[in-house]
Amino acid sequence: MSPDGLLCCTISDDNSAKVYDVVNYDMMSMLRLSFVPGAIEWVCKQGDAKAKLAISELSTPMVHIFDACAHSNEPSDSKKVLHFLLSVGS
Repeated sequence: MSPDGLLCCTISDDNSAKVYDVVNYDMMSMLRLSFVPGAIEWVCKQGDAKAKLAISELSTPMVHIFDACAHSNEPSDSKKVLHFLLSVGS
């Protein structure tokens, strides 16, 4: 769910992400991804002009940013996420 509760997004192993308008119970857009998605998170604040989604690749450390309402299958940004190992109480 988006921070304002107006949008919902789902991902699937068929390389798609679907964005729904919760109020009107309507699918607004479907992204055809070039990868199998692993996780999704809204990366916008309530009241932002653009609803942005971060979608990770299941098999790599890449995260892609999409405009949820732009009807574009191309990400606006992509980043490699680094994993850190923290040792507690050595």
